[in-house]
Amino acid sequence: MSEITFRKLGALMPKPPITPTKDILDRCFVDKDFTDYSRKNNKLLYPSKPRLGSALAILAAQDWICDHMEELKTPVLILHGKYDQVTSSASSEELFRRCSSEDKSIRMYDADEETGNRYTHVIFGGQPACMSKRPFDDVKEWIAERK
Repeated sequence: MSEITFRKLGALMPKPPITPTKDILDRCFVDKDFTDYSRKNNKLLYPSKPRLGSALAILAAQDWICDHMEELKTPVLILHGKYDQVTSSASSEELFRRCSSEDKSIRMYDADEETGNRYTHVIFGGQPACMSKRPFDDVKEWIAERK
């Protein structure tokens, strides 16, 4: 389905949960046991396909962000896993390049030195605890430098 068709259909019928999507949970977490546990027990996971209206709202927000990146002037810290298969790291790099903030930092996480696991979509959980420590430490350090 083309994006134009999707947008027109969504405007006419926003409620049906028929947005074509793939199951991305396996791409979010390094720890497969955590993925399985989340799939079975996480009550916040939406069990159906997204409603067309919800998907359109997400597209509109994405369009707005792309159109207004240069207006971001507050201090910003961007964190991204290099092996993220859900959100392109190029998007984070573009935000970093285009935002107007004079105080901006970007951290691209490759592989954990201790485990060798690659950072994917979720960098603060769903992986060995030692992997979450590095991004948390980076956030704490970034905040402390601005106190």
